[in-house]
Amino acid sequence: MSTQTVARPIFAEGEDCRAAWREAPAGYDAPDAHLEILGKPVMERWETPYMHSLAAVAASRGGRVLEVGFGMAIAATKVEEFDVEEHWIVECNEGVFQRLEEWARMQPHKVVPLKGLWEDVMPTLPDGHFRGILYDTYPLSEESWHTHQFTFIKDHAFRLLQPGGVLTYCNLTSWGELLKTKYTDIEKMFKVSVVPWAGEALAPPAQPGVPKATLSACAPPASPGTCLTLWPRSSTSQSTPWLFNSSVMAGAQQGTWEGRSEGFCPQQPKTGLPAARAVPSQTGRVSVASPVASRQLKPSLLLPTPPLPQETQVGHLVEAGFKKENISTTVMDLVPPKDCRYYSFHKMITPTIVKQ
Repeated sequence: MSTQTVARPIFAEGEDCRAAWREAPAGYDAPDAHLEILGKPVMERWETPYMHSLAAVAASRGGRVLEVGFGMAIAATKVEEFDVEEHWIVECNEGVFQRLEEWARMQPHKVVPLKGLWEDVMPTLPDGHFRGILYDTYPLSEESWHTHQFTFIKDHAFRLLQPGGVLTYCNLTSWGELLKTKYTDIEKMFKVSVVPWAGEALAPPAQPGVPKATLSACAPPASPGTCLTLWPRSSTSQSTPWLFNSSVMAGAQQGTWEGRSEGFCPQQPKTGLPAARAVPSQTGRVSVASPVASRQLKPSLLLPTPPLPQETQVGHLVEAGFKKENISTTVMDLVPPKDCRYYSFHKMITPTIVKQ
């Protein structure tokens, strides 16, 4: 693998590899220690102990196991060491899929290779079909870099698992970035892993007796119907969110917006607008100053709902239908090589999520 600058981001802003990914050459190096596609570091051999940890969870209950992403066959080979009935593997890249087909012919258990993007394959699979699921596929765009696993979990993982089945997953390119820039505790990262927003807004009490709270948000998007919720920074499950109905002055479009506290939101809006600061007056009217357009916001109250459910790995799992008491993690020590572009932290985390 060519030497790269470690600090260089995995994805450039707005980058999308989906159209080219299927037919792009699968770059396995001579010692079979690295796999690159379109210059992206998809997998490296040093991950082996961690991949085996994920495989052990997915195969721990036997039965039919689904693996999303084949890569270098590290996890897949470990799955085959367990007493599973069938091993279904989804892979979209042509070169990697050819290697999967060759590998499958030599395995002790029935292997079912499924070719295509998981977004296309998953809807064809029946509910309750699998006893274990291992999701470890590479993000194909900057937009989905930190969130693609949540889409899979919410749209497919829960329904595909049998009761008593187990899910495990990872997103090393995302977690590696978060552990470089935001966290020094990997377990905390798992509980509060998020996608950052830009900008900050200040909100006053929306009712007597509620303390003033600092809220972070992005400039309101200039598109109708967009809603994001503003939570007090010190919010609890009993906290009340602030809802701002806005009249967006850009392009005469009308819309609503909300933003979330702690400077994070589950999805990055593509507004093209710079961040703005909002400081409400004593009357409760909020003026947002923006280099692009002026906005006048009027606050109103919503019924209390649990705060920040989507800014955490655990929150997404609960939203998908899994129960919090059935979500656990284990941490292993594993030091990546210094030239690894996507992960530099000295620990790895393996989730175990059981469907009750």
